[in-house]
Amino acid sequence: MKIFIETIPHKEQRYVGTPGDYFYEGDNINDGDTLLMKISKFDDWRMGFLVALHELIEWALAKDRGITIEQIDEFDMNYKGDYDEMGNDPACPIHREHVFANNIEAMMCHEFGINWDFYDKKVMELE
Repeated sequence: MKIFIETIPHKEQRYVGTPGDYFYEGDNINDGDTLLMKISKFDDWRMGFLVALHELIEWALAKDRGITIEQIDEFDMNYKGDYDEMGNDPACPIHREHVFANNIEAMMCHEFGINWDFYDKKVMELE
């Protein structure tokens, strides 16, 4: 399996509200040999890394637990809830995985010496 992580301008994300997205290359939406991750570009490379780390952890846990990309996309692309991040909504099919990935992301943010509130604000400013 191959995993490609690419930074892109935020406006090129597949849907509104995400700084990071993942999907398989080709016709098979839920499985494939190549996973593509599109991460919104930040001025600080470490912030892009943090988003990519989050997405990689989230994807791996979802795959391990049988949660498909189709289920995730269906929820994310049609989200009308009140949470600032779709994964924070308990109704999200990867809520548990998202919260776990957030915890790892926050620990890595701390190791980089980046204030979590500052980082979170930068992510939210992408919109």
